[in-house]
Amino acid sequence: MELELPVEPIVIRYGTDRFPRIPLHPNPQKAVEEALDNPIGGPSLDELIKRGGVKKVSISFDDPTRVSQVIQTALPIVIKRLKALGISKRDMILISANGAHNKWTRAELRNHIGSAVFDEFCPPDATFSRVVNHDCTQDLVNLGESKYGDVVEYNKVLVETDLHIHCGTITPLAYGGYSGQGIVVGLMGIGAANSHHGAHVFMHPDACHGDPDPAKNIYRRHKLACHEKIEEATKNRIFYVDCIAVIGEGVVEAFAGYVPELEKVEYPRADRYFKVKVRPADVLILGTPPRITYDSLDNPLVLSAYLLYPLRLARDRALLKKDGVIIAPVKCKGVFSEKRPGDPKAYELLGKYYDVEDLWFENIDAFWANTEYLFKYRYEYAYAPWHCLWGATNPLRLKTLVREVILFGEIKPGIARYMGFTPAKSWKEAWKLACDIVGPDPQVTVLPAFWAEPRPVFVPE
Repeated sequence: MELELPVEPIVIRYGTDRFPRIPLHPNPQKAVEEALDNPIGGPSLDELIKRGGVKKVSISFDDPTRVSQVIQTALPIVIKRLKALGISKRDMILISANGAHNKWTRAELRNHIGSAVFDEFCPPDATFSRVVNHDCTQDLVNLGESKYGDVVEYNKVLVETDLHIHCGTITPLAYGGYSGQGIVVGLMGIGAANSHHGAHVFMHPDACHGDPDPAKNIYRRHKLACHEKIEEATKNRIFYVDCIAVIGEGVVEAFAGYVPELEKVEYPRADRYFKVKVRPADVLILGTPPRITYDSLDNPLVLSAYLLYPLRLARDRALLKKDGVIIAPVKCKGVFSEKRPGDPKAYELLGKYYDVEDLWFENIDAFWANTEYLFKYRYEYAYAPWHCLWGATNPLRLKTLVREVILFGEIKPGIARYMGFTPAKSWKEAWKLACDIVGPDPQVTVLPAFWAEPRPVFVPE
């Protein structure tokens, strides 16, 4: 879409001087091998297994919402090394760490982890698959409470196997700055989801920015506390194989080892690649695609989540002033898919609450107890009930971070108003409305292809 602007904007695109292309590793397999040989924070896999006592191994991996190139690079190497150390295929199990995302079909998992690994652990004629989806409502174990009172409820493989390995991706993430510690969310149960992933934590103002420093981010503190409790309760440290990656392109660097030592190396390295310096704008113009990971943007709750996302990648309010305005061309007709069965109810509840936490705590138990939502989650590849109510918290939190959100394009005006946003008939009207709020000659930042390119971490100039 071409837009005429009467001011000179800052346009942020990947592959420009402001956000240079990130060099991919010329030999990612070698990078993973070297990382396994030089783990950070503790013993290597070779040392662990040669000590004795490791008979059964579980390996989780970031689900298909993350970078498949990372999993297809790291997972075969980890499996090969375990076999060389005497661990047989029948004593390994592979788990898609879905968190509260939908489960994945066999075809989707095969595409994600690669056909060679999938067919080995889940042959076409097999009656039992060794590649499984995590289910946040079943097959769980309660490991106690974290030092912050979080319920530490997780997939039971953490106590039924002697060693757990996670293959993960380090990329910019709206919650906690960067992804990492993949089991804390990926293998969580209902109790953990209600705790460290409850609205009082992940929608807290101190979590609504892109800084991974636990001293500055309440969500990161809770994640690390849960991780610490998991290892204390199981008496086993989780072994991570992480790759800094560019979405859609591939591996940049590989690391292996243990949390929290590992992230103290990974995150500063990731900062070298993903940090983009900006000045807080008066107006942010954000391009939106018709569909992203969670669903079509015809779903107004999903739309609001992705309007909020770039603000949560900004440290110290680097991207937009608090009294600033977002303008977005959108296509949103108010359509809810079967993949998110709880969203229509969550959308209805949105109109009844002023506060994020009131909305959350007064309804989350009822969502988890809804038998229709649970059935669709367990057996029909829908999102978990938690994830649907989460959608309704996004427009409420977004409105606390900006002065106004103006939407134009293919949208029903009532949908925008219901979420607390302002509809405009055209780009010209949207621009005029924004200038009426922020004044003439505003400073403008444009993210025209934010969802089609690697995403940056915004930091102040």
